[in-house]
Amino acid sequence: MKTFKEYKVPSNYAAMMAKKRKKAGTSEFGKSDPKVGDAVSFKWPSSISMSVPQKNRKSGGYVKGIVTKVNGPRAKVKIGNKVYSVSTSELIKEKNESVNEDSKMGKQSDSQLKDLMKKMRDLEKKDPKKPSTQHMIKRIEKEMKKRKLT
Repeated sequence: MKTFKEYKVPSNYAAMMAKKRKKAGTSEFGKSDPKVGDAVSFKWPSSISMSVPQKNRKSGGYVKGIVTKVNGPRAKVKIGNKVYSVSTSELIKEKNESVNEDSKMGKQSDSQLKDLMKKMRDLEKKDPKKPSTQHMIKRIEKEMKKRKLT
C-alpha cells in the first residue's frame, strides 16, 4: 500500500493565486467590464460567421467589433453595419498594437537630427538605391515634420 506525503501550502498562497488570476484577467473580479467605445472580440457561431465582413473576422472563429451600449450582463456590439447583443462575459478586450512613434528618433535633439539627415543625404549621393539609407531618411523626415523643423 502506497502512502502519500502531505504538503503544506503557505498561508498566503490563496491570496497570491487570486492576485495572479486577477492580473491575468481570468477571475470574475479581475475582468473589467467593457465600456462604450472599447474594441472587443468574441467567439462567434460558425453558422453565422459568413455574414460577418471579412475585415472583422479573426482566426479561431472570433470576430471583432466596438461596444455601443452596456446594459448589465449584456452589451451591444457593432460589427460592420449591424449591432448584436452579446453576453459581457464572452467579450475580450482588444489590445491596441499600433505604435505611431519612432522612439529612437524621438530621443534625438534637433541638432542631432539635422546632422543625421545631412549624413544620410551624403550617403544617398554615393549609393542612391540603397534601401536602408532611404528608410532612414524617411524616418528622420517624419520626425522633423513632427517637430516642424526644415
